Amino acid sequence: MKNSIKVIIFSLIGFSIAYYYILFLPTHLKDQEKHRLIIECRGLGQKLEKETTNPYDVSLRINPEYYYNPKLRKCFYCGGYTHDGFMAQFIIDAYTNKEIISCIKSIKNPSEGERDTAFRFNRLKRLLFDEIKKPKKYEIDIMRETIQ
Repeated sequence: MKNSIKVIIFSLIGFSIAYYYILFLPTHLKDQEKHRLIIECRGLGQKLEKETTNPYDVSLRINPEYYYNPKLRKCFYCGGYTHDGFMAQFIIDAYTNKEIISCIKSIKNPSEGERDTAFRFNRLKRLLFDEIKKPKKYEIDIMRETIQ
């Protein structure tokens, strides 16, 4: 009877230790790393925002957005401004400082081409910022080609 209780206790301790090192700790470390990358991305985005903003400009800035995409392992900054009836937006890879896509359109009467460009811009932004939960294969291909 005493031996079976010892076996049960040691088994429980062994399972607890195995659970901690095999399941809990790796997941916890991944979460910590992801959180660190999100904070780093926000800092890079804020730095890019300062670099792309002219303090003497009279244009109205569009709210900046920063997003770390864990699937692509990239940090994106989306910014823009409005001025004299036009709106300009852009997405920059914050790690490489490379502009991914940009869009300029008339606010009041955008042309068909401007509307098409704005649609493509917004669709790609939603893909890069993981706002589309189940993207289609062709969208994933376009996204990968665009950020290469």
